[in-house]
Amino acid sequence: MVWQLHEQLAYQDFVGRLKRSFGIITAVFIFLAVQLFIYQVIWRSYYLQRAEVNRTQIFYEPAPRGNIYSVDGIKLAGSKKVFQLLFYPFVDVTRFNLQQFAGELSRIINYPAPAIARQVAEALREQRAAVLSDKIDRTTFFLLKEQQWRFPGLSIIEAAQREYQPGCSIHLPGYLSNITREELYHHNEDQVYHAESIVGRAGLERSYEKNLRGIDGGWQIEVDASGRQKRIVKYLQPVPGDDLYLTINWHWQKIAENALATQAGRPGAVVAIDIPTDAVRVFVSYPSINPDLFVSGDYLNFWSDWIHDKRYPLLNRCTQGLYPPGSTFKVITFLAALQEAKATPDLSFYCPGYFNLGNKTFRCWQKTGHGRLNLIRALAESCNVYFYQLGLRLGIENIDRYSRLFQLDKPTQIDLPSESVGTSALPDNRKVYSGEAINASIGQGYLTATPLRLAELAATIARRGVILRPYLVEKIISPDGKIVYQNNGGTVIQRIDNIEPENWSLLQQAMEQVVLNGTGRAAGVFGVRIAGKTGTAQTPRGKDHAWFIGYAPADKPRLAIAVLVEHGGSGGAVAAPIAAEIFRAASEDKYW
Repeated sequence: MVWQLHEQLAYQDFVGRLKRSFGIITAVFIFLAVQLFIYQVIWRSYYLQRAEVNRTQIFYEPAPRGNIYSVDGIKLAGSKKVFQLLFYPFVDVTRFNLQQFAGELSRIINYPAPAIARQVAEALREQRAAVLSDKIDRTTFFLLKEQQWRFPGLSIIEAAQREYQPGCSIHLPGYLSNITREELYHHNEDQVYHAESIVGRAGLERSYEKNLRGIDGGWQIEVDASGRQKRIVKYLQPVPGDDLYLTINWHWQKIAENALATQAGRPGAVVAIDIPTDAVRVFVSYPSINPDLFVSGDYLNFWSDWIHDKRYPLLNRCTQGLYPPGSTFKVITFLAALQEAKATPDLSFYCPGYFNLGNKTFRCWQKTGHGRLNLIRALAESCNVYFYQLGLRLGIENIDRYSRLFQLDKPTQIDLPSESVGTSALPDNRKVYSGEAINASIGQGYLTATPLRLAELAATIARRGVILRPYLVEKIISPDGKIVYQNNGGTVIQRIDNIEPENWSLLQQAMEQVVLNGTGRAAGVFGVRIAGKTGTAQTPRGKDHAWFIGYAPADKPRLAIAVLVEHGGSGGAVAAPIAAEIFRAASEDKYW
């Protein structure tokens, strides 16, 4: 019995192990079948594409970037045809003399041999094409064609190169440069870029990169296991980028640039905005740089000079320059005092040319004083002493609240990158000092703003409290003529509803007096009613900044403007005449 039981237990153990083995084998087969199904059915297209990539290489032909047009039909950016000299890495490296190749080619294209050798070596190592030159003229073209047998792997192709309107500054369109390795490997989710890609770095070229870039084409080439070329599989036609149609008036743009350069002769900015829509008509930052220098690569010769230039030509003053608004801010103090019942149109103060608060003396710009003034006359003459006393009546908290109400501490949300944001009269977590309200009442102290923000301030006053979003691109059209984007403007960001209509009317009346018989007379244009405000903003370094903000016509507002001249001195003498040039051009063009 013992022996029989032992055999029975042994048999049961054998059957159990057999079942377990069979279960394991079955599970393995099921696992392999599932994996086979996944790879062969579900992921078939993915691995087929991977296999195709391993079998082929693409040598890219850059797509022409989309054109950029002004509202008056001037092509601000386009593409021109150039001859590019390329090296393809399909050579017999055992018979290829790199130094001889580079030396002989250097003498023909007038380019340093070490640089050629470095680029060719990289192309051979990474198995990609290298652009050796994009400045091949006709003479060099034919010379290379005649001696092509001496330069294996060398090819000349026709390509599209970015070209900007003569006189176009860098601050509006921006500029281009090669994509970096970090961008290529970490910010290329849609896989449209490659090692030779050119991308927008600033301005509209950056903001609308996805529309402007197009889709690169090129030659899909079959290679063997060693990476050697076997045959051309197919040619992929490049797809041009979309065209941008801007709101900018190029004629007025050039007038503003010339006025800053000749009349003021100092760095500055001019921004003009269509009041009903908030379309930007003028966008000038002076001085500037020719964006074509970045296309050709010549910018490297000037970069150090630009960086050390005290006029900061790389700074886009329209959206990135922050300046104290000076007396232009008095329009907010004026409105706040009326709305908070701290002033009436008949409230008068006497200005002897100074104002004492404790042991401090605050000066008026008119050293001899203005005498006795009411509210409207005080704004027209920009009397500091009058506004000091308004500021004390309001208090710094009210001044700060109204500066925030007009969004001086917020971006305008224009369709450009890297916009700077100004500061309100009393930024968060700042201590309040004696006399803070006095400084803030005339646009000094903590207050800062960009020229674009102050142009928006003038437009908001003209609209009686409606703050819109400014924009530069009106529409985008694809290569086949379809409208892919349309901006008709009028996008409301905020409505300032708590200001009484009669207070808006008093402010608009006072701003018209500024130009009729006040500090802004130089902004006047015959036959056009203009409302405005001058500003002379103190700065700890050098002369005061000169400001003018305003709009026209005063009775039916169409165009708002802000003019800044750095260290220009008097806003009425320096900035206001530049505004007059724009208003005059708009009137002659029958803009209203």
